[in-house]
Amino acid sequence: RKKLASFVEGGNIVLIVGGRGVGKTSLLRWLESRLKRFNCFYLNAEEVKEGFSIEDYLQKMAPFHRTYPKNAVLLVDESQCVGDWFRVEAQGLWERGILKSLVLVHDGLARDGESLEFFSPNLKHRIGDRIIYLKKLKKEDAYDLIRVRCGSKNPFDELAMDSVIKRSEGIPRKILENCEKVCIESNK
Repeated sequence: RKKLASFVEGGNIVLIVGGRGVGKTSLLRWLESRLKRFNCFYLNAEEVKEGFSIEDYLQKMAPFHRTYPKNAVLLVDESQCVGDWFRVEAQGLWERGILKSLVLVHDGLARDGESLEFFSPNLKHRIGDRIIYLKKLKKEDAYDLIRVRCGSKNPFDELAMDSVIKRSEGIPRKILENCEKVCIESNK
């Protein structure tokens, strides 16, 4: 979180990579709530249609006395769903200073460099080492997730948590869903 926030506050293009359910969207939503002095705009690229103009979108979101929102940060979830035309426009807006920062979330395997294969050489260069890889949770981190979410009413002992974590393959979303199922089934 700290690393992502500092990248964005520094005015960079950032890439977040990870498989389904590892917390990419949650991380974006956290960032959106944290950046109080920025105007964050969340776009789910799955809903973006061909011909969508980011520039037109930002102009519509600007206060009546400005051409563009000040300190605009574009958060693009599921960026693998849009073509290069979208990323080229976003990068261009960043280069012109219209976007303070650009965060692209890519659903894919979290292996170094592999997720950049879909990006132009210029965009790869702009991203540089500002890539955050989200992976499955380690056992201790999964315990912490369950404990934090359950709070003082945690119905799970260590054996139960081990079982949930194993069935969930360390994927945070699945861990929480399986905890909920267990609680519903056991009337807790």
